[in-house]
Amino acid sequence: MSAIKITQLPHYNIINANTANTLFLGVDLPTDVTYTFTAHTLAQGLYSNEILNVGSNAVLFSNTVAQFSGSDPTFLQVNQQNFNANGTSDYVLTADTGTNSGGYIDLGINNSKWNPVTAGQTSQYPFDGYLIVNGPGTTPTGNLVLGTSNPSTNVVFAVGGYYANNVVGWMSNTGTVLTRTTTFNAGVVLNPQNIVPPNGLPQSPVLNIVQSANSTVPVFNVNANTGNQSESDFVVLNDQYASQSIYGDFGINSSTYVGTGTGLPFNDANGTYLFSSGGTLSVGTLGTNDLKLITNTTYRLNVNGASGIITVNGTTPATSITTGAVVISGGLGVAGNVYSGGHYITGLGNGITFVDGTTLTTNIAIASAQSFANSAFTKANNALANTTGTFAGDLTVTGNVTASGIQSTTGAISTGNLIVNGTTTTNGTANITGTLNVAGIVNMNAQVVLTNTSFSATQSALTITATPNVAVPSNDGYMVHISGKQNVTSRIVTDSYGTSTYVVYAGRSARGNVAYPTAVQNGDILTRFSGNGYGTTKFQPFGTGRIDFVAVENYTDANTGSQIQFWNCPIGSNTLTQIATFNGSSVTFAGVVQPQKGFIYTPLVYPAAQTAITIDFANNSLVRAQTATGLTVTLSNLLAGKEVVAWITNTAGTNQTFTHGVSATNSTVNSTTYAIPGTSTILARYMSIDGTAQNTFVAITHA
Repeated sequence: MSAIKITQLPHYNIINANTANTLFLGVDLPTDVTYTFTAHTLAQGLYSNEILNVGSNAVLFSNTVAQFSGSDPTFLQVNQQNFNANGTSDYVLTADTGTNSGGYIDLGINNSKWNPVTAGQTSQYPFDGYLIVNGPGTTPTGNLVLGTSNPSTNVVFAVGGYYANNVVGWMSNTGTVLTRTTTFNAGVVLNPQNIVPPNGLPQSPVLNIVQSANSTVPVFNVNANTGNQSESDFVVLNDQYASQSIYGDFGINSSTYVGTGTGLPFNDANGTYLFSSGGTLSVGTLGTNDLKLITNTTYRLNVNGASGIITVNGTTPATSITTGAVVISGGLGVAGNVYSGGHYITGLGNGITFVDGTTLTTNIAIASAQSFANSAFTKANNALANTTGTFAGDLTVTGNVTASGIQSTTGAISTGNLIVNGTTTTNGTANITGTLNVAGIVNMNAQVVLTNTSFSATQSALTITATPNVAVPSNDGYMVHISGKQNVTSRIVTDSYGTSTYVVYAGRSARGNVAYPTAVQNGDILTRFSGNGYGTTKFQPFGTGRIDFVAVENYTDANTGSQIQFWNCPIGSNTLTQIATFNGSSVTFAGVVQPQKGFIYTPLVYPAAQTAITIDFANNSLVRAQTATGLTVTLSNLLAGKEVVAWITNTAGTNQTFTHGVSATNSTVNSTTYAIPGTSTILARYMSIDGTAQNTFVAITHA
C-alpha cells in the first residue's frame, strides 16, 4: 500500500485544456468498485443531468436549464464571437416544429467581411445587427411582437446612441410619438381600409395619404366610422400638446351625426367645421385674392359655445349679406367701417343682436345707415366684485394679487407679489420677479427652473426650511440651504428602483465658465463633503472634518487622475490636518493606524514542489512554497519600506539548498544560500529600505 496520503499530493489550481488527459479517482458505491475516469467524462455526466450554472448563485427560477450569474459594479456579459470575418454570430430560438429552414427567431450580427450578395441579403451590410422571425408564413402566425407588459411603459426607439437626445420616437398604449421629421414617398398609404389588422388586434381609425394624379400636393383623407356622434377630424395641437387643451380642428360629421353631447351642438349631420379650442380663430388671405366661403346650405358662427346663423341661399356669397340676421353672443368691437366685398353691410336695423349681459356706458354711434364710423364699445371703470370673467388680453398688476385658489395660469404674473392661500396648479410658465408666498400645495407638472443671480453672502440661492427662522450662511456661495425641523433629525433621502440602478451624488467641476468650460488642472478640488460644527459664536466656514476629491494631473478626456483626501481637526485645535490619502494605486496614512484585530494578508501559495519562485514586492506579503531538489528566489518590484515573509518547506529527506536572492552581507546567514535540513521548514523575512537590491535584507529562521 502506498505511504503517500491524499493530503500530501500536489495541489493544482487548473485542469489541462485537453480534459481527456486529466484523470480522477472515484468509487462506485453500489458496486464497491474503485476506478479512474477523465475530466471529460465528468463534464459530460454533470451537464447531461444537471442545470448549467455558471457562477456561485443558487438557481431561483423554475424550468431553468442554464444560468449565468455574478456580481460586478459595471456589467456582466455572455459573449459569443465568430472569428471568421465572412460569417455571422447568431442566437437562435427554435419552436417545437422548427427546422434549419423555418420556425425560429434569429438575433445576430454580421462580421467585418460579410458579403450581402453571397448571403442573398442585399438589404444588410457588414456589422449590421438583425432580429428576424422565420415563421411558416401563414396568417396570422409568424409575427414579430415587440412590447412591454406594464401599461404605463413605452417602446422607445433610439438611433445613434442610447441617451435622451438619441430618442427618435416611442409608442405607448395611448399612441405613437415621433420626434424627428417623417417623410412619406408619393403613394404611401398609412393603415388603409383594405388592410386587415393581425388576428386579435383592434381596427384603428383610417388615415390615408394619397398623392393626386395631377398635382404635387398630397390629399389627406380622414374617414369617419358610422355612429350618431362620429366625426372625421384633422387636428393640429399647439406647443402645449401634452394637455391637448389648445388645438385647431377641421373636420366633417358623419351622415348620422347628432350634435347633443359631443361638444359641437351647433353643428349637424354632414356639417363641415373649423374652430379653435382656445384663442382667436383667424380666417383670411395673405395675397390679393378674395376669401370665398361656399356652401349650399347654412353658415354658422360660434363663439364660446353659443351659435349664430348666416344664411346664404346661393352657392357663392353675395358681395353684401342682406338675407338674414347675424347673432353675436360675445362682444363686438369695430374701430372702422364694416364691409364685405367692397360694399358696406346693408339692412342693419335689428339684424344685429348683442347678447352680452353687461351694461354699456356709451351708445353705439352710427355715422350712416351703411357704416360704423370709428364706433367703439366702452365699459365703465367699475370694480369687479364677485364677478366671473375672462381677460382676452394682458392683465397687468402693479400691486399684490391675493387669491384663495388659482386653478391654472397660462401667462406670467410679475412686478408685484402673488399670495396664494389654497392649492396652485400651473400648466404653463410662471415668471415671478416678486415674492411668491404659498400656504397650500404647489403642483407643477413641468420642469422647475429656479434662477437667483442676485443673492448676497448672507443668503442662499434656494432655501428650504421646516423652521420659522433660518441661520445665516457661514460663508458666501450657498446654493441650497436646507434647515430641518426643530429637535428632529434632518434627513435627505434619495430613492432608486430597478435592476442595476443606484443613487449618485456627483459634484462636477471645471475651469472657465458655464458657457465655455475648460479643463480641470492638477490640484483642483473636484468635490468636497464637509462637516461644519458650531463653536462659541459661529459655524466654522470650511468645516471641522471633510473629504476632498482632488485632481492629480491636468485633465483631458483620456487622463483623469484623482485622489481622495481625508481631513480632520485634532482635539484642542481648529486646524484641519490631512490624515489619509487614497490614490489610484496606493493609500497613504499620515496619522497612526491602529488595527485592533490586526492585518489579514492574501497569501501566495505555490502548488507542489518548486525549484524557482518569484517574490513580487508590489503584490505579495505572504509566500508559501515547497521544494524537494532546492529552491532559488528572485525578487521583483522592490518597494521602499515593504516587508514580505516566505515560508519554505523541504519535503525531501536530505538537505536542500535555498538561494534567498540578496547579497550575503544582507542576510542573517552571511551567505547567499542556506541548507534546509531534510523534511524541515524555514521562515525568510525580507525587508527593503529604499526599494533597491543593495538595501534589501533577509532574515532566515530555522524552525
